[in-house]
Amino acid sequence: MSNQLPAQPSLEQLKNQARDLQKSHQNGAADTGARLKEFLPRFAALSASEVVAAKLTLRDAQQVIAREYGFSSWQKLKQHLEEAVDFEVLFQQVEARPHYVAQVVRLLQNSPRDLAC
Repeated sequence: MSNQLPAQPSLEQLKNQARDLQKSHQNGAADTGARLKEFLPRFAALSASEVVAAKLTLRDAQQVIAREYGFSSWQKLKQHLEEAVDFEVLFQQVEARPHYVAQVVRLLQNSPRDLAC
């Protein structure tokens, strides 16, 4: 089961979650081992003591965070956030210039065939 991203996800916050996961692992937190075994194939067959002894890189922790949110990799998660930011900027621009939206609507009404691909 994957977690759901917040409405306004922040890459910095997700990086902090990865760092927190790394710290939890270093401190031997019990729930951390289960997360690592579930989301990192190289940890899956390890015993609990082997998981605690294994090194967890920041890249590994980021991979866990990405997979917990339903993405196959940190890069895919990051790409998703960058695309979402682009839409947010677009929405802000539309809200700031509603007269442009009205112009686009008029153009579509007058000649929708010109826009067909």
